[in-house]
Amino acid sequence: MAINQIDSTMSGVYFLYEGIECTYIGSSKVSVQGRLRSHLSGAEGPCTAAAKQFSVEPNSYDPEGLEMAYLAEFYEEHNRLPKCNDRMI
Repeated sequence: MAINQIDSTMSGVYFLYEGIECTYIGSSKVSVQGRLRSHLSGAEGPCTAAAKQFSVEPNSYDPEGLEMAYLAEFYEEHNRLPKCNDRMI
């Protein structure tokens, strides 16, 4: 999926990848598309700008809660956060 194929008003959780490694988990209540553009353009720093792929999970009810759940699950599996996440929200 290309960024421009995502509804510009879609809220939800997004995942950034380098190869098969998930490097960042984030969320947006307003525009997942906007957040992805910001990360991939380098506006959020070099770590997330290095991502080559992404996936999204729409969620209009509680994107931040879902992000927390995915971060907790990642931490439980790997004993660390994704390399570009510096904290749990």
